[in-house]
Amino acid sequence: MRKYGIRLLCFCAIVWGSLLALIYVNPYSGVICFSEFVLQLSGSRGEFALGFSLPELVSFAMRMVPYFVFEAYFGIAFYRHFCTASVYVFSRYPHRIKWYLGELVSVGAYACLYQIILLGTVILVTSLRYQLQVDGAGIVLLLYHFLIYFVWLYTMTVLINLLAIRFGSNMSFFLVLGVQISCIALLGCAGIAEQKAEIMGEAFDIWLKWNPVSRLVLGWQESSTDAVNSVLNQSFSALDLNCSVLFCMLLFIVIAFLGALMVSRHDFLISDAEEGGR
Repeated sequence: MRKYGIRLLCFCAIVWGSLLALIYVNPYSGVICFSEFVLQLSGSRGEFALGFSLPELVSFAMRMVPYFVFEAYFGIAFYRHFCTASVYVFSRYPHRIKWYLGELVSVGAYACLYQIILLGTVILVTSLRYQLQVDGAGIVLLLYHFLIYFVWLYTMTVLINLLAIRFGSNMSFFLVLGVQISCIALLGCAGIAEQKAEIMGEAFDIWLKWNPVSRLVLGWQESSTDAVNSVLNQSFSALDLNCSVLFCMLLFIVIAFLGALMVSRHDFLISDAEEGGR
């Protein structure tokens, strides 16, 4: 099963990475800077950052589909292990937290591998289609992109696993997917606040900072490095790349900690989330 899972992971990452490169990496000429390439992966169009219009937000949501696919399959990874070995794990093996941490490491390894292959495929396909010019700011942005998207993917996948214990696998996936889609849709409200900046400027900043999905849009953020700031061209300063990495990591830590409490206290042996009862 593990070997099959890795093969499926690699196949999906290559397919979706190719599609991302073909559909969303489109420079105005046959040459694209590495920084522009990375920004286009998070919604930018050339030098223009992601806007708040419905078509642009839909386009951003489509860029997230490869991550939704991973969540759909690996979002029940250790929940599936619980279903097949719960009697042994939770009646003979008392160290639930140790088991839980091991499952977290396993899911994290899958998420990391998926992100590496996905980005590697996008870079390879883009370099075959266009002349890809590597710049220092682009390398830095790629590292930020990898960290933010990896931690986000890891967090959402773990959350689905934990909710599956209580609500079942199908319901947990659609709950987490619905929350992500809702957060993307709510970015449109931030656009309304931006248009009325004279009276809602502070509300715009707050709305943007506390919508977790906004952390995935690199073009909206600023950096402490001048070279990176020069290619971001952000029109507002509500977000910061370092803060976004920290925000995503704190979100993961909170969810992982709550998951540890759930695993240590939940009565697995008599609960049946898939049937909706006991």
